[in-house]
Amino acid sequence: HNERHREKEISEMKINFFTNISHELRTPLTLIAAPLEQLLSDKNTDKTRLPLLNTISRNVQSMLRLINQLLDFRKVENGVLSLQVRHLDILMQIKHVHNAFMYHVEKKRIHLLYHSHISGLYMWTDSDKIEKILHNLLSNALKYTPENGTVEIITKELTHIEAGKKYPDLNNAYDTHYLEISVSDTGEGVTENKFGELFVRY
Repeated sequence: HNERHREKEISEMKINFFTNISHELRTPLTLIAAPLEQLLSDKNTDKTRLPLLNTISRNVQSMLRLINQLLDFRKVENGVLSLQVRHLDILMQIKHVHNAFMYHVEKKRIHLLYHSHISGLYMWTDSDKIEKILHNLLSNALKYTPENGTVEIITKELTHIEAGKKYPDLNNAYDTHYLEISVSDTGEGVTENKFGELFVRY
């Protein structure tokens, strides 16, 4: 009992440490982001520098997103993390995430494709959660895709009947449509004997 109590205290100390560090890191990153955005919007900025400035901006936003994830973890621990749902075009958001990776894939000489079977789809969704999921999937796909390989995002609308047949575990109680988002790559994949390690951290 004492050992479990001690482990819980150590875990709490670690979480507090990372939460405090996250707050400290977020301030200078925000201070970097503000003048950077000003340079990007300034008409007098050297146009040849814009690709580099955009790359810096994307990476600053990525770091801020990671820091916010650490802060979200604390909210999860305290049971106060909630969805921030808005009505938005989810396909535009997917396209935005796709575009954010383009400079990175060009350097690695990987083809990043986005195919959608529909032109636009407004849904009630939490854009932050969708973005985190897509960033995670794409980061892993690109990490294990060799040079000249391909990573592909495909979005497809499914009827409730199609969704029920394809995903038997889906709680298919509503006569509605679903959006299927898939990310695939031409990497070597994961061998069956490694499936048990998929969720082992790092």
